[in-house]
Amino acid sequence: MIALFGEMILDIVEEKKTLYYAGGAPYNVAKRYSHLGKKCYFCSSIGNDKEGSILKHDLINHPKITAFISQQEKYKSGVSKVSIDQNGERHFHFEENRAYELLNDEKVGMLILECDLFHFASLPLTSKQGEEKTEKLMGFLNEQNKIVSFDVNLRPSLFASSAKMKETYLKILPLCNILKMSEDEAKILNISSSNLKKDCLLFITKGQEGAEVYYHDFHISLPAIKCSCLNTLGAGDAFMAGVLYMYQECKNSLPYSLKQILTFAIANGSYAVSHPLDDYPSKEELLNFIFLNKK
Repeated sequence: MIALFGEMILDIVEEKKTLYYAGGAPYNVAKRYSHLGKKCYFCSSIGNDKEGSILKHDLINHPKITAFISQQEKYKSGVSKVSIDQNGERHFHFEENRAYELLNDEKVGMLILECDLFHFASLPLTSKQGEEKTEKLMGFLNEQNKIVSFDVNLRPSLFASSAKMKETYLKILPLCNILKMSEDEAKILNISSSNLKKDCLLFITKGQEGAEVYYHDFHISLPAIKCSCLNTLGAGDAFMAGVLYMYQECKNSLPYSLKQILTFAIANGSYAVSHPLDDYPSKEELLNFIFLNKK
């Protein structure tokens, strides 16, 4: 069983008409992970407001997620205004001082007994309180010999400076067993074996060029699946969900299962960009997608 911590956000997408989606990176991962067929826990904080009600209502559509949602009176729910440029790239505009910055860790004691893997997202790191709670919780999970997973998702505009951002991330990265980041993010953070765990499973996404994985002395690179692109919103989260799902399936056969994990993750990301946002594939549907696109 896995547990996911972090932001639950109402994404407001400005296209021909304004669209509203219940999102946030870890919640998107939880949704796609659960529809692949596994149950999971999700922990977040929202405000006592209209946006929070919309977010809580969305959970009805995802019955395999057991959610622990802390409702805050002094903070508003997370909101992100999403614009998509002419190249199809997404631009997120976050409103600060939101409930998700508090990081809901109220059920840690129970989750320690239930789960072997804990996944974190990056937005709580943008506040002092969220940063401290994330680092403390990750450190505790390390002491309990739990697997810690983290999706980097750099948000430079939400930090006081690039130096502060790098300092924050470089404290977190050595606590993680599974990491996912883009090629550009790896360059910005100057990623090397010296600032990662010795047994870290590192996934580097490269957009249309595919992705690669590093584990000890093993390195595998695979191309992207060529498909039509309807949208890029949530593609990275779908990739992450694929990593976590297949890792849970075949973690005992590492490093021999690295290609299987990477193939599944790339396919889940490709499925996401080539289908409507609310189309979440089952494992069977995704395996069929992989077969149909096999060269």
